[in-house]
Amino acid sequence: MSGSLSRQLSRSLRANHSGYTLVEVLVAVIVLSIALLAVLSAISVSSDTQTRAANMAMAHDIAVTHMEDCRSMTEAAILGALPNYSSPDLPPGNSVTVTASRYANPGSTHMFQATVTITWPEGRGSRSVTYGTLLFKST
Repeated sequence: MSGSLSRQLSRSLRANHSGYTLVEVLVAVIVLSIALLAVLSAISVSSDTQTRAANMAMAHDIAVTHMEDCRSMTEAAILGALPNYSSPDLPPGNSVTVTASRYANPGSTHMFQATVTITWPEGRGSRSVTYGTLLFKST
């Protein structure tokens, strides 16, 4: 009797295989691949956003520095030729343009408008920011 019980138990265990089929494994691999692709895509977008934010912050710092420089200049220096240049702190191909002119206010000849425009390549195009300020120079 024990031999017969052993054979029945052996057949029963073979009939109830507890494993995964090939289809189940393939579906699981596809689901995990899609999830991994989404995570990698988010990392890429995050990196691009961080680079854009760093460039914007650098452009702001450059513009503020130039506006402060204009505040410390004389009238003649403000109206003189302000150089355009490329900043080593931004991606290659950038340009920094500083312009200053008399502000169109008939009541005061000592007001100036200073504008700093910074452009740099970004992705397939370019990004540009412009900062401006009014200056008053007393003689």
